[in-house]
Amino acid sequence: MQHFTKELNTELGHVIFTFNSIYTVGGMRYYISVNDKKHHGYFFKMEAMRGKWFIEDNNLPGWVIKIQDALSDTINEQTSKSDS
Repeated sequence: MQHFTKELNTELGHVIFTFNSIYTVGGMRYYISVNDKKHHGYFFKMEAMRGKWFIEDNNLPGWVIKIQDALSDTINEQTSKSDS
């Protein structure tokens, strides 16, 4: 299991996301957790399709959904580091 954190810029400002990779029967998944400025916690998973990572959960605030591409890029950057 790979574990890392990354601070990303969102509508709320800079927020720290925690990434955990898990191998499942359906393939690799990333489980991500984040807290907003009011300390509400959100936990969601992302799945890879055609080289990009997509959020699988629907019950997330818009500020998380809007940075899906940045989350995907972060995962791809991290996995390319670990492959080299």
